[in-house]
Amino acid sequence: MKKTRGKKRGVKQVLKTSEEKSVSSVDGVVKAVSEKFGGRVCIRRASELSTCFDLRRPTGITSVDVRINGGFCAGATNILYGPAGIGKDLLADLCMAQIQKNYGDDARILVASFGYQFDIRFAQRLGVAIPWSDADIAALERDLESPLDEETKASLKREIGRVDILTFTDEVISAPAESIAEGVLEAVRSREYQLIILNELGAQLTSDGASKTIIETSQVGDTSRFFDKFFKWYFAIMNQTSSTKPNETTLLLISQVRSRFGPYMSWNEYVGGNPTKHAAAIALELSHGRNLLTNNEMHGKEIKCTVRKNKHGGREGETCTFVYDFAYGVDFARDLFDTAMEINVITREEDSPYYVVLGRRIKGLQKTLDSLADPEFYNEVRKQVFSVSGVTNIRYR
Repeated sequence: MKKTRGKKRGVKQVLKTSEEKSVSSVDGVVKAVSEKFGGRVCIRRASELSTCFDLRRPTGITSVDVRINGGFCAGATNILYGPAGIGKDLLADLCMAQIQKNYGDDARILVASFGYQFDIRFAQRLGVAIPWSDADIAALERDLESPLDEETKASLKREIGRVDILTFTDEVISAPAESIAEGVLEAVRSREYQLIILNELGAQLTSDGASKTIIETSQVGDTSRFFDKFFKWYFAIMNQTSSTKPNETTLLLISQVRSRFGPYMSWNEYVGGNPTKHAAAIALELSHGRNLLTNNEMHGKEIKCTVRKNKHGGREGETCTFVYDFAYGVDFARDLFDTAMEINVITREEDSPYYVVLGRRIKGLQKTLDSLADPEFYNEVRKQVFSVSGVTNIRYR
């Protein structure tokens, strides 16, 4: 038998050679793609890129933020929907206030609407720092029939970062919805805003609708086609990777339910239909709880939140309820207390008036709530609630 010359290659050497060929082949593909498109389209290693889904935009309401894994998702579309007057603008405004709290003078917020203009006064009442104009202050002084002191004027002119409102002129009345959508997309492309709110979905007047009289009807599916095109452009913008840093813009859509509202409601039964369904990273459904009555007069309400969709590490189907008082707003301390009690971060001693909060014994409910009014202690308890609830590895800036 004729002997084979040379050394036999071992298994490890064969595998190594195979790996080298594979790497060489892949590098060739990467180079070819880049050359073909002049660098406009390229293949990158996953380790060179990053995502921002751990960056969250909280509402400040602990029960809600726990259910949506720390807050609304950055670098994604989030949807609030529910019947009229349920509290969608309330949650959006609270989210704006939290952006200002977390970013300070670097806060950048844009508000756009297909329907009603942004209610600045309501947002101010909820803690959003939007400065009053000199004309508004003068009008207030006339209503009060007395001048305001300088300290009050300074508080009214308080500004944190900037809040912008997208508007349009009569020149684009033939296609107002498309113009607003284009403006929002350009703002997303700019990466300058941490939060963009697009309100009143379903109130948009498209070019197709504008070309018809009120008596005439636009084509069936006009709204769905509009949002289908909008989100195709949106994802094209968000998937641009010319920079290794992801686009951290949070797009928050507010949609009104126009039909029945109940446990068997489908996505197509609220404005936007399937296009908004597929675009959502987080979809939060709001519904009515009980009314708060004193002497048969309503002074507030319970708002129930149900998570209908929750990507990027969240869970679907979870619910919570928080209270909104018309005069005092949301009681954040009470909401934190109730949430902490549910998961035993706060406990009550058996047959005793004492509550135990992070090892501290506090006598009585009211004193416990008062202790949570201290921002530092409040944040410690909130952080522990998040940890016990499994909301970890998130950031707010």
